[in-house]
Order: sequence, then structure tokens, then C-alpha cells
Amino acid sequence: MTKLGHSIATLVFLAASLPLPANYPGASSVPLVAGGKPVAEIVLAADASPSVKTAAAELQKHLKAMSGAALPIVSAPTAGVSNQIYVGESDWTRNLGFSLEGLKYDGFKIVAEKNRVILAGKDISHFANSFSKFRDVPRRERQNAWEAFTGHKWRFPPMIEFRDFNEDCGFHLWDATGTLSAVYELLEQLGMRWYMPVPEIGVVIPKLKDIAIKDQSITREPEFPIRIMGDSGNGTYKEEFLWYKSMRVGTAWIMPAYHSLSGPTKIEPEKQPQEYYGIVGGKINYQSPRLTNERLRADAIEYLEWVDKGFPGIAYTCIGQPDGWSLLDSRDAAEGWNKVTERGAEGAFSDYYWDFIMDIRKRYMERQPDRKFTVFAYSSTQRVPTNIDKVPENVSVVFCQNARSWMLPNRVLENRGEWLEKMSHKDQLLIWEYYTLHAPKYNFPPVPVLFTKYLKQSFDGLYDKSAGLLAEVGWTSQEVRERDKLVLSRPGISHILLYLHNRLCWDRNLDVQAVLEEYYSLFYGPARDEMKEFFEFAESVWNRPEPREISANGGFLKPADVDRYFDILGRAKAK
Repeated sequence: MTKLGHSIATLVFLAASLPLPANYPGASSVPLVAGGKPVAEIVLAADASPSVKTAAAELQKHLKAMSGAALPIVSAPTAGVSNQIYVGESDWTRNLGFSLEGLKYDGFKIVAEKNRVILAGKDISHFANSFSKFRDVPRRERQNAWEAFTGHKWRFPPMIEFRDFNEDCGFHLWDATGTLSAVYELLEQLGMRWYMPVPEIGVVIPKLKDIAIKDQSITREPEFPIRIMGDSGNGTYKEEFLWYKSMRVGTAWIMPAYHSLSGPTKIEPEKQPQEYYGIVGGKINYQSPRLTNERLRADAIEYLEWVDKGFPGIAYTCIGQPDGWSLLDSRDAAEGWNKVTERGAEGAFSDYYWDFIMDIRKRYMERQPDRKFTVFAYSSTQRVPTNIDKVPENVSVVFCQNARSWMLPNRVLENRGEWLEKMSHKDQLLIWEYYTLHAPKYNFPPVPVLFTKYLKQSFDGLYDKSAGLLAEVGWTSQEVRERDKLVLSRPGISHILLYLHNRLCWDRNLDVQAVLEEYYSLFYGPARDEMKEFFEFAESVWNRPEPREISANGGFLKPADVDRYFDILGRAKAK
């Protein structure tokens, strides 16, 4: 750990010692614990799904941590026990007149009245439903299994990160887990907070002898159906996995976004049909697909059909450009497909790519008329093409943006706005966001990356206009991770931005400053003023309109900043 990272880590206090207001027994509440003793039980259906079982276990665990009282988990209400908490929709809740009908996305409901509390939401096991064919195939054997399945030397489709499945909990980070969200919502009402994926120092646990749930009937639905954080193997460590789930990460449906064109072109390219690839500088270039080639188009369609067969139940087919694509076949460039002069670097290949997209879409719909599609707006295809008037209603654009760099001159919002003008409904836009600067591969200095104003600005431009966000977090190149180790890089300084991001996914009216003020108090205790100063200074440093790279010639971080960082941390440590 670096000196700065160590200093920040030493300032994280176990917030269980901090007094918080709680709900106490009264005429309009349902008692759960009285005098440190359980006066209620948790009712869980015997056939509950893994995520609902986890929800009941999390409720039991945290109520005990607060009060010392272990509420029993039962499969039916027990005679003589006055109060019940029903976790998940079941015959018991239906008999009580409770229903999730009409609930949007993977939202949830909390009902507390008389002597019962119901915590339930929309739960969908996407991973079990659509990815089971390869679920139990070891990672290193998956490519061979895919080749045996398809009969082709084609790349296994990375539609979803299999390492985001948690073996202990039995479900995937992307799964819709409304009931688990309801449990975390209730625990937050009691004063709990999950700020960092390290339970010993990152979780706020109030100490309560009496716990009661005030009477209520609330419905909470996310602002976006898709709220994903991935690309890092977040299912490896249970506590980290559940930290993401405490922030309500998940998706109501699968909208795959991956480099599908790499499928037929990336595995042993020298052995693939050479007509797939472009000629650049007089030589074949395996990073440059020749999208006008008929053989490539036909084989791309066959590859996508195999993906549909291998991962059933997903409404979308991804026509994704290959990763690292930056050069165009010289013959196609000579035909005028390179538009860099007219459209700039961000739109140079947009028309070329969309000519390919529209042809693949047309042919695919001849076989599957009801199919939907995802495509990228990424790198040299970020800008809208000029060869379409509107994005077809069954096509969704995965727009890749770097909100972390908005303080610099760039066209991200303008480019995003151009796409919105060509769309008919909000599910046609999915944002791929990058929060990866603290990953080891980037060798970035260990200072907080914080941009609350720009973060809120980004979200305000997406409400009612986007299906949601897929954020790339904590990227790692390590193949194997121990099950008791964090994946998130430098959690002491990276967690707060992710916490705010996920709050904004659920609440467009979020008071970001109020959330931060509570965080400074609960997370840092006596050092709250100094740590508020630290993070506000860090945000001002990051928001300088200067290069993110640090070099002998400059950059956003100055030598004097480092001295001030340590001065603030020194004063905070003294408290």
C-alpha cells in the first residue's frame, strides 16, 4: 500500500460506535427486538431462490449485529410468535393480499402494518436462465466447450463476466434482486450504511436494544432498468459482491454489449479466412476487419445465431465492433468509407460500421423478425452516422463515455445529444461508463478521482432518456483471485464515487451534498471536518482542466498538492 493510501485507510473508523436515531416500539410500528431479545421471526418460503435466501440471511445477520438478537428464519409462521417479517413474495404474502403486480423493473415494496412486515421485489435469475449451458464449465475450458458446441474456431462470447457469479450466494451480480434491495432499504431505515466493501471498517452498524419498523407502504423503482458494475470479477469475494448489491446493482433484463465481431476474427486469425481482414500499408492487419466483405458478414450472422442458441432467453443480439479497431482497410478507404476529414476521429468509421449494422440487422430479421439489437458508439464510431435518418426502434446504442474527463475540452455531451435526436425511445441508449483509473494496469497516482458536479450533470442528462449504465470498475488483468480478497482497486479512495453513482441510479432528486455530509460524519467520525476538506480539495484538484497524465511537463496534480494532502491527513489522524 502506498503512503497516501495507508494514511487514508487509517482514518476509516468502525461506525458502529456512533449513535444513530432508530425506530422504537410504538403504536404505529411492528416490533422486531425488545430489550435485546427477538420478538419476531423471518418467514422465508421453502423454495425461495438463492437471492431471496441471501436477503433473509442478510436481514438476520445485520439485525443481530445491531441488537444481539438472532431472529429465527422459518418456512411458516410459528404459533405463539406475534410478529413476522416476510422476505420475498410467497403464498403467505399473497394470502395477505400483497402483490407485486405493476412493479416496474427490479423494484421492490415494503409494507409494515399490524404485526407484520413484507419485504419483496422483482427477482429474476438471468444467469441461471440464460447462461446455464456454460455455467459449470471451468474458465480455462470454456473456449474448447464453445468450439465443440459451434463446430468453429470462434471466440467464446464474453456477454457477461462469469466471475461476477458468487458461489457462496448462488447468483450473479447482474441478476435482478428486488427482494434483497428491499432488505437493504429497511436496514438503511434503521441507520445502516455500506460505504466500502470491507465489513470491519466500511459498514455503519448502529447499536440498538429495541428495534421496530414504523408502519409504512412504500414502492421503490430504479430510475433505469440497467444498473451494472462489472468487468472485474466482482463475484469472487462475498463481502464485495454484497457491497455492490447493497447499492442495488443489477438489471431488469440483459442487454448484451460486447465485441461480438471479435468472435469469428480473433481466435488464431492466421487460420481464419484471410478475406475477413483489411489491408493496411500493403500488409494484412488482423486488428482491422473488412466490414464490406461478404464472407465476413455471412459468418458474423452465423456466429450470432450460435450465441442465441447458447444463451437462450435474451431479447437482444449484439452487433459489436471489435476492440482495438483503429485502422481501415485501404481498399475500403479508397472507396470513401474513412470519414475522418468530414467527421473527425470520433466519427471516422461511423458510416462504415452502420452500413455493416443495417445489413446484418436486415438479414437477421428475415430469420427472427422480433429480434432486438445492440451496437456500439465507441472510439471512431462514437458520433452518429450520416447514412441513417433514425436509429431503428429495435436497435439500442451502447454509447461509451468518460465522464471523468469532462473538465477537459471534449465533445462527449454533444455526441451523446446527437444520438438522442435520432432515437425514438429511452431504451435505445445504454451508457458504457469508465471508472477504471485506479486499476493496476493504468499506473495512476493514488489520489481520489472525484467529480460530483459532472457526475450529477451526466445523470441529469440521462433520466427518461436511457436504459441505464454499465460502469467498468476496478479492472484487473489477474486470471485467478482468492475468494477472500477484494477486486476493487484502492477501495479507500475509490468507493465514494461508486456509492454516489449507484445512489443516482435510483434517485434523480438525490441531494448529493447531503449524502456526502452524512458520509463524512459516519465514516470518519471525529475527523469528519478534515476529511471533508480532504475530499473537497481532491475534487478541486481533479477538476483542473489539465491532462490526467502526470509528467515532467505537468498534469492536473502538482507537487504542492501532495504536501497539502498529507497536511490534511496528518490533522485528521491526530483526531
